[in-house]
Parts: sequence; structure tokens; C-alpha cells
Amino acid sequence: ALVDFLSKAHWIKNVLFIADRDFLVTQAKGDFNQYLTDYSLSDLRDDKDPLRSRVVFSTYQTLHNLIDNAREGDG
Repeated sequence: ALVDFLSKAHWIKNVLFIADRDFLVTQAKGDFNQYLTDYSLSDLRDDKDPLRSRVVFSTYQTLHNLIDNAREGDG
């Protein structure tokens, strides 16, 4: 409800939802998909190119690994 309110008020464009457990990310993504059907969703655990999604889901571990991989690629 908060994401929907903030989006309709034009205070946010995109959302990054981070959790420490896979099942919490899966549960949250399912709830967002059920209640906010107009929003595009992406899961960084599966989709490594979420640029077109309004709501992106990830675990801390996945986000950390993506950052480390990006750093190694730059060096």
C-alpha cells in the first residue's frame, strides 16, 4: 500500500525491495504481483537486467555478488 501511495503521489518511480532470505523475496514478489498488478516486477536472483522494471526484488547476497562482479569487470 505504501509503494502504491508514494507512486501515485509521484514521490517515487522505482522500488528496490531487499531481504535477507530467498523465501521473503519470493513472498514479497508474490504479494506485489497480486495487489499491484500494473507494476512491472523483476527479481535479480533470476533477471540480471531489471532496467525496465518498476519494482526490483533481491536478496542482500545477490546484490552483493552483483556489485563484486561489476567491480571485477571494471578492473
